Amino acid sequence: MITFYSKTELIVGFLGLYMVAAGLSMLGKAKKIEAIMVDLKEGVGLRYLTGVFVFAIGAFVVSVHSLWASPLQILASLLGWAALAEGMLLIAAGRSFLRSFDATVRHPRFIRIVWRWCLPWVSCWSFSRSPERELFELKGGGTCHCITPT
Repeated sequence: MITFYSKTELIVGFLGLYMVAAGLSMLGKAKKIEAIMVDLKEGVGLRYLTGVFVFAIGAFVVSVHSLWASPLQILASLLGWAALAEGMLLIAAGRSFLRSFDATVRHPRFIRIVWRWCLPWVSCWSFSRSPERELFELKGGGTCHCITPT
């Protein structure tokens, strides 16, 4: 039942489900990703509506969740603020923002950083039994070690 979960767990859980679904739908489909980026860069209306939608999601998350005490709460708050900023950038500077974003995401160093450091760290947070009571440590090579304080 959904009432057993905190706002933090619901926000991170639903955003995580969205990210998994989006990632699986694009897995191995470079032409699909390219077509989506071309549509966003060329379609002024689509870019604007996407910006408004992303801004609304970010504004909602930020307005109902501004907690910074635990790693999971920080992740939820950061995702909300990131969505808010992305929505604002898509609305205000859509084409140039997408061009810069596309160039950054395609850079080999960015890909290496995400795969080696960010994904293991976030997965350690998400698979933790109780994120409010555990600390996380990232060891060299991108492996995550959960440490429970005594």
